[in-house]
Amino acid sequence: MSNKRDKPQNCYVFVDMEKRQLVLDEDGTYAYWLKEEDVIEVVRKIHEERPSFDFTRYGIAYITFTYTEYEEGRELEFMNIDVMYSFSQIM
Repeated sequence: MSNKRDKPQNCYVFVDMEKRQLVLDEDGTYAYWLKEEDVIEVVRKIHEERPSFDFTRYGIAYITFTYTEYEEGRELEFMNIDVMYSFSQIM
């Protein structure tokens, strides 16, 4: 069984700025990148392949995960999301 703390404590993700939520895959998961340069490169590739894509609606956020133990062996996970910029600001 995988421990939830096996995932990185900080990462970059895509966000839907209209709906104010993470961009999720069909199964409810999301893609993340460990380096800002890598996620920006993905946005540039999307722009090359689909220049008509709505770049104003989506953005990049930086996530920090924190944990609070409220009872021995039981804890809450918090996802602190800081939206950095829209895709259009990268172009």
